[in-house]
Amino acid sequence: KTRALGTYNYCQFSIDCILATAITPPALNYIMRHVGMGIDDTDLIRYGDARGIRTVVYGTLGEPVALEGLL
Repeated sequence: KTRALGTYNYCQFSIDCILATAITPPALNYIMRHVGMGIDDTDLIRYGDARGIRTVVYGTLGEPVALEGLL
């Protein structure tokens, strides 16, 4: 049985496509963010939060260590 799924760089449209048919919705969306992108100009982080999808970000200078809460 699947306990959790994750997505990588999914936009709002792609998230909606998955949620339309998913039995197990994604637990997180792993996206790229860096200083020049602003806070959340596409509203993707808030969009995911409203649907129970946690956002994990990585930057252009290297990927962070995995969050303890996700392991």
